[in-house]
Amino acid sequence: MTDFSILVTHNRDEVFQFCDELLILDKGKIIAKGTTHDVFENPKKVQVARLTGCKNISKVEIIDDYHIKSLEWGITFEVAEKISQDITHIGIRAHDFLPAEKDDINSFDTINATKLEIPFEWQITLANGLWWKLDKKIHDHEFVIPDYLKVDPKNIILLEE
Repeated sequence: MTDFSILVTHNRDEVFQFCDELLILDKGKIIAKGTTHDVFENPKKVQVARLTGCKNISKVEIIDDYHIKSLEWGITFEVAEKISQDITHIGIRAHDFLPAEKDDINSFDTINATKLEIPFEWQITLANGLWWKLDKKIHDHEFVIPDYLKVDPKNIILLEE
């Protein structure tokens, strides 16, 4: 017989730290289940993405099998996996952006971005609403926002309603 415990929580950090398996309920119905790492890495549904901490979520228009346009951000992205017709949204985790050159895949400008310094993080809000979080050291108080950011196609989360 296998020993197990049930942890009921609304704290995603506790879930990630203490649980090997995860079951997410919404109005009494299972909306996600699997290993904790799998559910966090590929939440599949908008509500699950939000619950696992994804801050950047947008409705989309599918362009072709590997390209999708964000309706909220006005950016067309290349994605790593074939897009099914069930996809209605994309998600990008706030830590998944990288400085870029203008012509890089999935790059976009940072014109009129704002930054907020907190003790261990820079929080950058772009004019189009995207949110970038970047780790910092407590004694670093200067940061210049790059002209362009990008996101790797494999870090774009395809989501269903």
